[in-house]
Amino acid sequence: MTPHSKPRPRPGLRLAAVLLVALALGVLGAFVGALAPPLGAPPRQRLPLPYRVPASPGGTALRLAMVHDVLHQRYGRHGEAFYEARNARARAAIAALATPTLDDLLHFDDLGAGLDRLGRPREAIEVLERKLALLREGGSPEPAPRARPEVLFWSAAECAEL
Repeated sequence: MTPHSKPRPRPGLRLAAVLLVALALGVLGAFVGALAPPLGAPPRQRLPLPYRVPASPGGTALRLAMVHDVLHQRYGRHGEAFYEARNARARAAIAALATPTLDDLLHFDDLGAGLDRLGRPREAIEVLERKLALLREGGSPEPAPRARPEVLFWSAAECAEL
């Protein structure tokens, strides 16, 4: 070291001093912010959270417990008695059909879905094959779907390619 040069301060000491000043200014700002009155006009009315407001007057508001139950699949499902009664209604409607229209054939869908839900997929397939046969007898070579046909129905050649 030369006699005219100053000793260099250590970098750690400079960093500690900067952090100490920043901390002091932060604490001072927190006290001033807590004691100072809020800027602007206070809110005129406190509104409830959006999920606490019912969708319709007199209805039930959405509760977070309801969301929790749905996420964990703890919601009521129809039991076997419901599907047995639904299948009986569909069978009665099918038996009453003389010349079925496209809307009348939806009873076959109800019966097929109910049988499948009850664990009888073979019977469900037979019901839906009967519906397909009735559609073909009516002059429709393929069912007229209400959605994209390439998603709902495959021809025999396309099934063979799979």
